[in-house]
Amino acid sequence: AHYDENALAIAVEDRTISLEDAHHLRDLLRARDHIRRTGELPPEAKENLKYQLEVARDILGPENVYDHTKVNDIFNTDLDLKDLAPIPYSREDLEKAKELGMILVLRISHDADSNPLTGQRIEELLEPRLSAQGRGKLLYDTTWYKDEPFFTSETPLSLEGRGQGEGDQPHVEWKLITTDILPNSINKNYPEQTKLLRETLKAQDWLTPEEEAECSDTLLTHLQSLLDTNFTKNWKDVAQRLTSLKLTQHHRRTFSQALYDTALVYLSKDDPSQRPLEQVYDWTSDRSSDGRLVNLGYFDSVGALVYGWNPGGRGSGIGVVLSR
Repeated sequence: AHYDENALAIAVEDRTISLEDAHHLRDLLRARDHIRRTGELPPEAKENLKYQLEVARDILGPENVYDHTKVNDIFNTDLDLKDLAPIPYSREDLEKAKELGMILVLRISHDADSNPLTGQRIEELLEPRLSAQGRGKLLYDTTWYKDEPFFTSETPLSLEGRGQGEGDQPHVEWKLITTDILPNSINKNYPEQTKLLRETLKAQDWLTPEEEAECSDTLLTHLQSLLDTNFTKNWKDVAQRLTSLKLTQHHRRTFSQALYDTALVYLSKDDPSQRPLEQVYDWTSDRSSDGRLVNLGYFDSVGALVYGWNPGGRGSGIGVVLSR
């Protein structure tokens, strides 16, 4: 080992550090030595969430890990480490995530009163807080989508996460997301953004064989040709097919996820001028009841805007956030 057990024992005897802190430090140093020797997390650390959080904060930076303490503060919950699932990312994943400018976010499905944390509920919970802090509004105008399922029914958990439990019990999951839209995703329509997501994931070795096989160039070219040849007739079908792709479902945020992440990140910052999605939209995986693809963004003091676009649209302010 590359540390001195006797020195730790003396430090405990001298009350320089507590016994609990000494045990924690010893475990961290042993794990560090194991990583240096093997390049892998030690087996006992892979299920140790406290250690996993230490590693995530060390790699990504503590300001880029939105853990249970931040969730408790923003959403008035009372989560403890025992309530959380292990972080499902390796050290290598976290290193790659850092290169892409990603953050680690803990998402929850229900509030402290066991209400589903839908977009509607998020607004109800946080609007008074934003107002009291002089931070403006969360959402600008909900009129057109106030009865849409993506606003009234959907919680921030992924399809996989929603299957973790039953009933109204809170569920949690960890997700890596880019802090902003992918820089090359603007001025691209939905099929073109989907290809960019695929290539970005493939470059990081994060694309599964199923996702790659289902989202081929042949398919994307075909869908684009449907838009080009008879847009009026085909755009709703193209939108449905694109959102049903595993790649879309796994790596684009839903509306509720985008709203949850945006609110969590914004209210966790002391500086109210630092707003996520301030000058851009994130094009989500949700469709409105009329088939349009929902986007959220331009989050300023009057609140974030929400629109629905057809899949053939392109704009200088609409991109996509990568979710892993």
